[in-house]
Amino acid sequence: MGMLWYGVVVALIKISIILQYLRLFVPARNIVYWLLHSLIWAHVVFYIACTGLQIYSICTSHQAYDRSGEFLTFNLWVACVNTINTGSDILLAVIAQIFVWRSRMTIKEKWKLSTVFVVGLWYVSLSSSLGSNLRA
Repeated sequence: MGMLWYGVVVALIKISIILQYLRLFVPARNIVYWLLHSLIWAHVVFYIACTGLQIYSICTSHQAYDRSGEFLTFNLWVACVNTINTGSDILLAVIAQIFVWRSRMTIKEKWKLSTVFVVGLWYVSLSSSLGSNLRA
């Protein structure tokens, strides 16, 4: 049940971050606007599919769908979600870095703001290493 809420919360957080990027960094409808919108819809589709698969595997856990008797193994599930989340987080951090270094600020301000996003990348590496160590 916790993984269901995790997916919903993470999806809402990522979508709100992307919407902030749209509001702050994209004044007109250009390629970046459409890239960020496609990222929003990719997250929506991914997390709806994840939630549906989790509900389906919970509701049908007593039926055998393959030879091992499990529809979706926990370790495989964590590895897939972790990989997609890490890739998405890195992409969002890289997009933010591009916007920061293209902005009209002094070099000192750019370095300060860039450091904040590097700390975010540190968090991504930490969460991906912790997520890969989960065991069923």
